[in-house]
Amino acid sequence: MRVVGVTRVRRVLDVFFFGFIPMLPFVPVLVQLAVRRRYLADGWFFDGHWLWAGWQHVAHGQNPYVDFLYPAPAAVLPAPIGWLGYRPAMIVWTTLLFAMIVASLRLLGVRDWRCCGIALLTMPALSSIHLGTPTPVLMLSAALAWRYRDRPWLVSAGLALGIGFKIMLWPLLVWLAVTRFWTSVRSGLATVALVVGCWAIIGFAGASTYTSNLRGTEDIDQFRGYSIVALAHRAGLGLTSSHVVLALVALVLVGLIVVAGRRKTATADRDAFILAIATTLLASPVIWGHYFLLVLVAFALTNRSFGIEWLLPLAFWVIPQEENFGSAVPIVLGLGLFIALLVWSARREQLVDWEMRRRRPVGLARAPVQP
Repeated sequence: MRVVGVTRVRRVLDVFFFGFIPMLPFVPVLVQLAVRRRYLADGWFFDGHWLWAGWQHVAHGQNPYVDFLYPAPAAVLPAPIGWLGYRPAMIVWTTLLFAMIVASLRLLGVRDWRCCGIALLTMPALSSIHLGTPTPVLMLSAALAWRYRDRPWLVSAGLALGIGFKIMLWPLLVWLAVTRFWTSVRSGLATVALVVGCWAIIGFAGASTYTSNLRGTEDIDQFRGYSIVALAHRAGLGLTSSHVVLALVALVLVGLIVVAGRRKTATADRDAFILAIATTLLASPVIWGHYFLLVLVAFALTNRSFGIEWLLPLAFWVIPQEENFGSAVPIVLGLGLFIALLVWSARREQLVDWEMRRRRPVGLARAPVQP
């Protein structure tokens, strides 16, 4: 009876700490979804508003590239939401974002609901839903790419979706090129086909000016976030020098992906994938706070059950803002946490693999360690 009582108390505590508390920050989100009937320039659903405006244009046969900064698939694929009014559209989109984060963890092998509760409580997750940004789409795409990495057409579709929303996921193509060359070719072709096909649906509206518009936005935003460019600029380097540093970092990381993927070890594939996740952010000229959500992809690979280590991603609350506000300190903290969690995840898997080999009886065939 005492054991039963202890078990019940533990379940109640689990529900309170990993179910109830993680949902508290979402109460304001629910309130905003319930009462807000139009967009207000106060930060709530900022990205969601501009996405919805683009979807409306597509749904009504108009050019979405008035104030739309995403590739054509981001305008065309969710276009049916554009038929809805602002509030129902935000309700649908927010629900989808919430579901994508949970689905991504499930695809990566996380079955403990407490892990999902902690993940939703992290700053990048809450910020993504608060802004209505499509970063959870990228998280889902990366999770699909890993989960179905040995099924060429599924991984191609998953990567085409993510890169079609934001090109920053291109390093995952490098990972595939090193570990599964023909799958990477299929994925690249699928991405091109999706982008061109979606642009064709809207008559290639905005295609000729998209690159210049995107570059203009990057010129404005690249020093405001948590990127290598922003850090180099805060250190005193000019624009050109900052981009040279970014290019060098990108080249080094791509080289590390190649080296890691070609190693003959049980964790080579996973290490190359984690390095590709690192490259998605570290090689990007613009990094907002919600982009750090992608670290959960690598973290979930090596932490598929709940433990004290699941509290580590909560450390991103030391940078509760989307921007650096002209200071190098939050940039260092954000990038430092991102890199530390990736290194810790990769190292932990190597330790698990080493422990399994140490305990394996002599003469027993090597068992695969990857899901």
